[in-house]
Amino acid sequence: MENCLIAFNRAGYGIEGSYTNEISVSCSDVFGNEYGEYLNYPDQTGINGILGRPLFCDSTFVTLGLADESPCLPEHNDCGVLMGNHGAECTLTRGARPRLPA
Repeated sequence: MENCLIAFNRAGYGIEGSYTNEISVSCSDVFGNEYGEYLNYPDQTGINGILGRPLFCDSTFVTLGLADESPCLPEHNDCGVLMGNHGAECTLTRGARPRLPA
């Protein structure tokens, strides 16, 4: 699994697997899933580009754009890839909600 963003699932784990059917996770971000990031799979947090909070613009997840500062953007991760299928769509400002472009 490469260049994926698996975040904030509300009814499960981010990645669920078994040791007899292993998957390879690289250049992906797995974060904030309700039951945890991994079930029956070695925790890969901090390995191979898995970085942490993705910084979505919309806290209700209606849109899945990323803030300019997101580690899921190519310029902010060691893999140089976009994680997820949306690019930068807002700028975060200190102490305020994300600002969406006009």
